[in-house]
Amino acid sequence: MAGEPTKGAPGSPFRVSIAPGAMEATLLVTQPEGGLPFSPELLEQALAALQRSGVTQGLDQAAVEEAVRFPGTPVVVAQGQAPEKGDDSRLEWHVDPRPTGLPLIMENERVDFHSLNLVQNVAKDQILVTKIPATRGTPGVNVEGRALEPTAGRDMPLPGGQNVYADPEGMRLFASVAGHVVIHGNRVSVLPVFEIKGNVDYSTGDVHFVGTVVVRGNVTSGFTVEAEEDIEVHGYVDAGFLQAGGNIHVRSGIQGAGRGSVKAAGNISARYVENAVVEAGGDVLVSDAIMHSRVSAGGKVAVTGNRGLIVGGTVRADQEVSAAVIGANLATATEVEVGANPALRDELRSTQAALVQTEQSLERATSATRMLKELEQRGEPLPVEKKEALLKLVRSTYHLMGERETLTQRLLKLEEELEARKSGRVRVTDTIHPGVKVTIGRSSYFVYDPLTHTRLVLNEAGDVVLATL
Repeated sequence: MAGEPTKGAPGSPFRVSIAPGAMEATLLVTQPEGGLPFSPELLEQALAALQRSGVTQGLDQAAVEEAVRFPGTPVVVAQGQAPEKGDDSRLEWHVDPRPTGLPLIMENERVDFHSLNLVQNVAKDQILVTKIPATRGTPGVNVEGRALEPTAGRDMPLPGGQNVYADPEGMRLFASVAGHVVIHGNRVSVLPVFEIKGNVDYSTGDVHFVGTVVVRGNVTSGFTVEAEEDIEVHGYVDAGFLQAGGNIHVRSGIQGAGRGSVKAAGNISARYVENAVVEAGGDVLVSDAIMHSRVSAGGKVAVTGNRGLIVGGTVRADQEVSAAVIGANLATATEVEVGANPALRDELRSTQAALVQTEQSLERATSATRMLKELEQRGEPLPVEKKEALLKLVRSTYHLMGERETLTQRLLKLEEELEARKSGRVRVTDTIHPGVKVTIGRSSYFVYDPLTHTRLVLNEAGDVVLATL
């Protein structure tokens, strides 16, 4: 047994020593003076002596033979196998736990500083982390055949935080909302609002987010913020690009510099809009002024402040455009369109342009067909390439005729819809200046003399007329 340093029958030349813990056994062969010649029988006797001493595992027969061949020298002839500790549980991330915020290096080795990948968007119910469970470990055995239990690996809990949930087994972590993955210490959270504490610039790159974006600073020139929900900018937008699936609120102004644009499926509000493209599915609400911009609203456009100015550019709304002042003393060209959704007017214009182009293509194809027939009738041979080109035009004739019919029908429907819209109005609480063109539905009104405190609406005949506020 373990703890007995040496074992062996009286008179036996074999002495077996078992180390404490029975993880090692040593054989010492003694012999009388004159020696004992090695023989297979002597080797068998040594093995039997080890067996009698309780050494049953981890025997090294070659080491036993060495001890027998070289008596007088103790030889380690058996070793136990220590248990192996189990592996600790570990986390397998399905998102990047430590985004670098480094710019994207493109194939041509140029560096895109607009793509810093600071935002990790995840969808609702998207898997974030999988826990690989701890293992029990591998049992060991000592030289006496006694099993040695391993130490199991430590279990690591899932790093739960805000807006996440685990499966019933506690092995996987999911997002309970769509948002941005944030990791603090040993907690992972999904935040539906992505907050930028400063400006959107080279320190952040462009921002594309599945929730709401809050910018505490400004959106600087050339940078983009896209959100599937709302965008709130506490500063100004300077030739930047904003697009939201919800509303956009800019506490200061929108300065487009002829390049930037702000588009939202919902409402857009700002202190001022200058040299910008602004498109809202709902209302556009401005407190001070809209200057030299292209503004479209599926609802209304209202400039609500005391100054309340609209000057230059084009302002379009489905329901109403209202301001204190429209135009300027210098007869600055300003267009106001109401009484139809701007998207409807855009489709009407694009359909008209497409119909004109189709008519021109059809005319060329028809002329080519006529030319080909005339040449055939005269019996004049044509070069192969010219004949193939003419035949291609001929074959396109029927396709163009069908396309013309489709566009014509769509144009008629759009014109009918526009004709039926008579609810739009323009309200001016102070002055509308010469140089302003007001279009309601399909009718237009050109302002040649200043008008004060008035409304422009359609009468029953479909003409733009003036009415009191």
